[in-house]
Amino acid sequence: MGRIAQEVQRRLQPFGFRFIAADPVAKVDGVRMVDLPTLLAEADVLTLHAPATPETVGIINAKALASMKPTAYIVNSARGDLIVEPALAEALTKGKLAGAALDVFAVEPLPMDSPLRSAPNLMLTPHAAWYSDVAVAQLQSLVADEITRALTGQPPRRPIPGTIAYDRT
Repeated sequence: MGRIAQEVQRRLQPFGFRFIAADPVAKVDGVRMVDLPTLLAEADVLTLHAPATPETVGIINAKALASMKPTAYIVNSARGDLIVEPALAEALTKGKLAGAALDVFAVEPLPMDSPLRSAPNLMLTPHAAWYSDVAVAQLQSLVADEITRALTGQPPRRPIPGTIAYDRT
């Protein structure tokens, strides 16, 4: 339930959505925090907003997909490695999941022989919605700021759990 997930929540809340999340560190008003098995079993729409870390790569695998409602949807605009793509394609093909929307893939561009290309009820889009001249300038400024922080011994603004902060020794 980081910054992006909270923005998704803020935008969907006026439409009456109820929110649950599995995040080992977050506490967010209006969001019921649960463990991952509960999240998978209860979610009608699962949106992924996690970095690709050893703990999250392949987190949506065949076992996770089997524990979801057959009426559920998955939206992944975070990192392609979070989903085991052949397992998702199989779940969609066998009707074990209602649908999915992806704009990130484990290998980009998505290989022509990927099973995702023939899976039903799947929307595939390029990961380009963020792009604008203003966004590029802001991204470059943020990168420069992080480099400055690292070189001056300051901690990162948004450390990724499970990673090592800057070590200058």
